[in-house]
Amino acid sequence: MGLAALLIGPNLLLLILFTYRPLVDNIRISFFNWNISSPTMTFVGLQNYIDWFQAPDTGRVVFNTVVFTFFAVVGSMVLGLALALLLDQKLFGRAAVRSIVFAPYVIAGAAIGVAFQFVFDPNYGLIQYFLGLIGVDVPNFYQQQNWALFMITVTYVWKNVGYVFVIYLAALQGRRRDLDEASEIDGTPAARHFFRVVLPQLRGTTFFLLITVLLNSALPVLECVDFVL
Repeated sequence: MGLAALLIGPNLLLLILFTYRPLVDNIRISFFNWNISSPTMTFVGLQNYIDWFQAPDTGRVVFNTVVFTFFAVVGSMVLGLALALLLDQKLFGRAAVRSIVFAPYVIAGAAIGVAFQFVFDPNYGLIQYFLGLIGVDVPNFYQQQNWALFMITVTYVWKNVGYVFVIYLAALQGRRRDLDEASEIDGTPAARHFFRVVLPQLRGTTFFLLITVLLNSALPVLECVDFVL
């Protein structure tokens, strides 16, 4: 118990100081009318929340948030699981592919933003170049709301799919192989084998990833989505 507390204590302290304490402060400040340049804070109760619900852009903000969160979570989970299933096989060069898939997760957000600017830019981006070769008009990803939401979602999935992939791959490699062998001997079709044998063993991992990816997609990027769109 003492060793566990010693190992967990520093991380727990940092979590309290830099996550939970600011969260509590934000909730407390939300009940006040406060200009950050002024030391005076006026208590207004729920008025800030009432003003937000009555604002004309509230519906658009909520819609953008829900759409982005849904497709970001589903895209990351499905693509991450698909890649994990693929690389769980004995393939040539899979170690290198694992590193390539996971690399975007540890790249700084600013670097990813610059990289995807060269992909989506309507004037000189890669999409503009390839669509121009076949004579297709390129949408303006920066000025059209739906395309901007699509651009942000694709960028998020590309960056975070490596995290889902690594967790799923570890779970797949730790599953019971005797069940796979029994299923193969019985001649079970691949789809049924996946849904009846493999997927049930990933239930705990899927729940963990669903929570972490949902929180990661819904909280830090809301301001970005709402501001851009």
